[in-house]
Amino acid sequence: DPAFEKLPLRTRAAVYSLAGDAALDREAHAEARDWYLQAITANSTDSNVWANLSWSEYKLQEHDAAGAHMAELARRWPEALDDLHDSFLYGLVDELKASPPVRLDLLQSLAASGWKQEGAGADLLWFELALLRVQRGERDLARTAIDRISAPYELIQLRSDRRFDGLYDPQSPRFDVARVAQQRLDRLAAHSAAEIVFRTHLVN
Repeated sequence: DPAFEKLPLRTRAAVYSLAGDAALDREAHAEARDWYLQAITANSTDSNVWANLSWSEYKLQEHDAAGAHMAELARRWPEALDDLHDSFLYGLVDELKASPPVRLDLLQSLAASGWKQEGAGADLLWFELALLRVQRGERDLARTAIDRISAPYELIQLRSDRRFDGLYDPQSPRFDVARVAQQRLDRLAAHSAAEIVFRTHLVN
């Protein structure tokens, strides 16, 4: 319709977004990507548009673009990350190994957003962020990433990699693998006990 171009930008962005959603429902990812890009060009402020665009690009193996758009989403709408599947974010970070700058930007944006993988922590990603910072010689930023690590396996990796020497205190209880592992087991046991009590109340 010739009158379409005369509509306000926000209205056009909404139409482009709906067209993208329709294409995504049909798994027509290339078409969905194109519609979502038009929505963004029309100044879409809908976080779902950015998330769906990144997903479509990911499915099309356009990983650099997917990573850049996901990083932007994390900066602008950090709360929207909770609606995404962890496997998507982990998969995207993994596919970006061939593009260190994009990977670093995405990891840093996730860290700055406060994303915690549905409250369970995302220590693997923070270890990867610390490693990228060390490789770039950015030791202070590496320390900041290390401070986010609290899982036993990633602490083992940290302690066994000489590149991290001098960036943490190996004598600190925070980096005591046995202690951290026991704390995690205690938390899981407490959670399981609470779940059993809750379910017992439901039955009774």
